[in-house]
Amino acid sequence: MARRPIHDAGVEAVLHPKYKLPAQCFAYVPGTGRPAIWKLPYRLASGVIDAKRLPKAVQAMFSNYRGAKVGIAEADAKAILLRLAQAAEAEGHMPPRAVAPAPVYRQLALALEQLRIGGATATKGLGIK
Repeated sequence: MARRPIHDAGVEAVLHPKYKLPAQCFAYVPGTGRPAIWKLPYRLASGVIDAKRLPKAVQAMFSNYRGAKVGIAEADAKAILLRLAQAAEAEGHMPPRAVAPAPVYRQLALALEQLRIGGATATKGLGIK
């Protein structure tokens, strides 16, 4: 299992074997002790949102990811959609803030609206009532 020191904390972080990223960089982390099952990377190792990976992670929730099913438990899907939407909103990609949002972000907004995830407080600022 790959490990790297976390600066200032003096502890070692567990990294994903393929992406070499810690758990907080993934939208789906069903267990921190098993990095091989973490899915949907959307942040850089620094914690900054990864502009290239975020739309791919969102799209993977609605279709296949690189030709393979992502395999996320339905019970966890709502929380993942919300987490990705919050990242997209922080980057200014979600409607209505984005003047011409990419189709993947319009699809995400529609999914959140249909699911009415989290009520008004969780979707505040996402243009979802």
